[in-house]
Amino acid sequence: MNREGVLVIAELMWALRRYGAHTFFPNMPLHKARKLVLVGATVGLAHLRGRPVTLASLSRQLEMPHAITERRLKQLIQAGWVYRRGRRYLLRLERLEEPTYAIYFTHAERSVAVAYKKLGNPAQHKHAQNGNLTVPRCVTVVF
Repeated sequence: MNREGVLVIAELMWALRRYGAHTFFPNMPLHKARKLVLVGATVGLAHLRGRPVTLASLSRQLEMPHAITERRLKQLIQAGWVYRRGRRYLLRLERLEEPTYAIYFTHAERSVAVAYKKLGNPAQHKHAQNGNLTVPRCVTVVF
């Protein structure tokens, strides 16, 4: 991928992280909110895939010490984003339907569409030097 393409993707990732952190944790500085967003997004993704995580599996997936993972999960539970069922942690999916969060996902969808348009036809980004083309088949939006 060329430099312009990398810039478009980097800007998209930054915008989604920043906007997501400020949307989901509005009273928290970005450097703290992003840590909760990472844990919450991982719990949510696992839940949406039908495979809720345990503390141990989440800690392994995030490559995060058990105690820190547990502390972040407690913060997410207190904030009303996560709940526990037995040993498993799940995202409160109904929270995503609240107007503020619906706006976030609309914004995220638009941002991805703009980035896709800026990137143009991915086949055009083929490097002449090595002939390799690396194009992701899907975009995962992290909130």
